[in-house]
Amino acid sequence: MPNLYLTLAAQRKALVDVLAGVRGIGVVYDYRRVIRTENDIRSMLVPDSSVDGTINSWMVYPSPTNTTVTERGPGHVGIGVKGGGNDFTTFQWQIDGYYGIEDAKESEKTFHDLCFAIVEEFNAQGLISLPGLTHQLPADINEFGFISLAGLTLCHFGKIGIGLTGRTRSM
Repeated sequence: MPNLYLTLAAQRKALVDVLAGVRGIGVVYDYRRVIRTENDIRSMLVPDSSVDGTINSWMVYPSPTNTTVTERGPGHVGIGVKGGGNDFTTFQWQIDGYYGIEDAKESEKTFHDLCFAIVEEFNAQGLISLPGLTHQLPADINEFGFISLAGLTLCHFGKIGIGLTGRTRSM
């Protein structure tokens, strides 16, 4: 019997799988990494395949606001008793992107194109391949600009948001 419930592990995996399939994508993590040192920048944010050491990294994590929004349907067993129910939950996810700045190569344009390619990849699919998914909200670029990593390196930064809805409890 297929899994009818939307799990957190399955969502992370599905989001990472889609992200990793986008042309030009670098290192992809299924959680937010903490960057404290210059060595962290090199070891975590620069893909092994990079010939020039350019930062190109993406992190998938739960949105810090409205992380989950659940709608409850009828069908619970009773007061003070677990069981039954008909719940659908929308899970809000964020994808942070970091990309090295190289003004001579117009890296901002390259990074913006890459962010939009990610949005388009998610939005091109009615539903990504994920057991229990019943509805997928459109992906959007929520932030685009610069960020300082560990107070050492300035790089391009983008934040993409997407919501996934599915059954989390059934009668």
